[in-house]
Amino acid sequence: VILSDGYEVPYQDFLDWSQFSLKLPMHDVSMELYHYLLRIPFPKIAAMKKKVDQAACWFDFHRTLEQPGVPCSPYKGLLNVLEKRRQALPKWQGGYWNHNQALAKG
Repeated sequence: VILSDGYEVPYQDFLDWSQFSLKLPMHDVSMELYHYLLRIPFPKIAAMKKKVDQAACWFDFHRTLEQPGVPCSPYKGLLNVLEKRRQALPKWQGGYWNHNQALAKG
């Protein structure tokens, strides 16, 4: 359960947070929220738990970037986000300056 009005969850580009979490506004914090959570059917909770377990590797900062049998890591997630941002940047159209032509001819 995420109780926040301004928090933006990470990795929204490739993780469907609605499959394994509930995000509710802060003004919903009351006993009604407690009762709402109690009314969630157990099969739905079990399915969400399974999904969050599958997504847990995106948040395990003790894993290395490449680990056999592990399809994800927070470092891969960060690299994915940075690559998408880099691709969205405008392409540089300028020329070079102070460039050593001898290096270019090799």
